[in-house]
Amino acid sequence: MLIVFAVFMLLSHHLQLQNNGDGSRIMRSAQILTTGDFYSWQPFPRLYEFQDIGNIKPKDLIPVSSGAAIVELISFAERAVNFKKFDFLWVTAFYSALYLFGILLILLNLRLVFAIPMLLILVNPYVLAYFNSPYEESLFIALCPILSFFFIKEGISSGFAIKTIALAMASTKIQFAPVLLFGIKNFKLRNNIVYMLVSILVIGATVVKIRSFSGPNNYDRYFNGLSYSMSEVSTWPVNEFIERRSIADKMTASKDIIFPAESSYIRKYWGSSFWPTGNNLDAIERKYVYDNVDKWFWETVIVNPKYYYRLLTEPIFTMVKADYRISYIFSSDMKNRWMDIHALVMQNFGVIFLLLSISSLVISIRNKNPAHVLFVLFLLMYPLIVVYGAAYHEFEKHLFPVLFLGVVFSIARSFMSISKSVTYSDLTSSR
Repeated sequence: MLIVFAVFMLLSHHLQLQNNGDGSRIMRSAQILTTGDFYSWQPFPRLYEFQDIGNIKPKDLIPVSSGAAIVELISFAERAVNFKKFDFLWVTAFYSALYLFGILLILLNLRLVFAIPMLLILVNPYVLAYFNSPYEESLFIALCPILSFFFIKEGISSGFAIKTIALAMASTKIQFAPVLLFGIKNFKLRNNIVYMLVSILVIGATVVKIRSFSGPNNYDRYFNGLSYSMSEVSTWPVNEFIERRSIADKMTASKDIIFPAESSYIRKYWGSSFWPTGNNLDAIERKYVYDNVDKWFWETVIVNPKYYYRLLTEPIFTMVKADYRISYIFSSDMKNRWMDIHALVMQNFGVIFLLLSISSLVISIRNKNPAHVLFVLFLLMYPLIVVYGAAYHEFEKHLFPVLFLGVVFSIARSFMSISKSVTYSDLTSSR
């Protein structure tokens, strides 16, 4: 595993995710200076100037998420050992170590014949790219193997570990808040009261953090999420966010949809995203949309009963068919067979997730484990949270971390179950 870690560090110079607003907020929270062209760097830079410590106010030290807290702690550790510049490679190393430690825990419970394919599947350059960029999803992904391991194992210690890891994951972004449910191993209120109170604080903090994004998200939820689903987006001839957006004006121009009020106004933006169309609204128009978009959403749903089925199924069907290579933010200068294999895996990641989830569901039902059954069913329904929270805008990027959790859990669940059955049959045959 130390060799794999060293390989990760060597490869990190060749794999990048383009920065976004999350990264900008995280770096500011860590008191690191970023340049005016911070969003356009490609590849993402490794070294940054520290902000003058004399200009830092106490309130500036409050991190915007658990992911930001990690970067902030590392940045101040680097200051303490007298680094001249902030070196992001130490963040990459921290996430990679967490991730590989979780994989190691799983491998130690597998027979060698299953450990090798497990390692080959999860040593994924696309995952490493997340660790190599300031995305809030990075910490969530890094913790996926550890959470999966403890969720499969039983016992008091594993229950405490699940609660701790679930809280850390949920505090990265509001759409990960349902992960808090993983920490409830039984339905006895007395056993969960402290965890539930802390969970409320975590959710409250993340809600406060994203209040400034509620306008754009509501815009997307209606003009993008609802319109794409009603227009049967899973049947479109493209499978990626940028490509969907390029043909959305044609594909969503349905005359069958009944709009509640101001239909001519709504049709003008129907099928668009907040970026770039929503950004083009003037101040008065933007306020008008913000004040009415929630009402329009529910009124449109109610008066179009024939689309109810699509509203529930289209996010799931689109999840299965989507291309998770995330070419609109992922970049690499590596040209080799290893990248080609994982590119093929990521291109069909939705199908892989679905097949593994069904396999894990069968095992959980057979073993009469209701917690695992509910866990897998929740993951299968997760696209609904993504679409009706932030729409199909950057759909693959928002969805991938939770699908990845499902894949890691299902692989570990299947291999550990097979390892147990093989061990048992070996013992019985030796008798």
